[in-house]
Amino acid sequence: MPLQELKVLPEQGSYGVDYARSSIATVLEGGRSRFGTYIKNDAELVNVQYNLNQSDYQYFKAFYNTVTKKGALPFTTQLYLHSSDLTTHTCRFINNSVKLSSQRGNAFVVSATLEVLPDAS
Repeated sequence: MPLQELKVLPEQGSYGVDYARSSIATVLEGGRSRFGTYIKNDAELVNVQYNLNQSDYQYFKAFYNTVTKKGALPFTTQLYLHSSDLTTHTCRFINNSVKLSSQRGNAFVVSATLEVLPDAS
């Protein structure tokens, strides 16, 4: 069964990507540290922010609560990662990262951290 797609997009300027998860360093006394690959093709952590109107906020909450089972299940979404074009990525919400950052009238700002899985190709 194909994964469901989150139809709202994060703000393009809000992305923050953590690339450092795929290597490990060991600090050695009296010498240089040793570095190595920890996990090949590791997922990337991407901090995003969604600026939503009231109906998009209701959709986002319903998607998060039901489709992803509050972040437990993967989904797809369109992101600007590694390219200036939108591309489809398989993601999960990091546990306890989805937060309503602010709300003013019908404007809702939601922040989240996505675990973006590497491209299967």
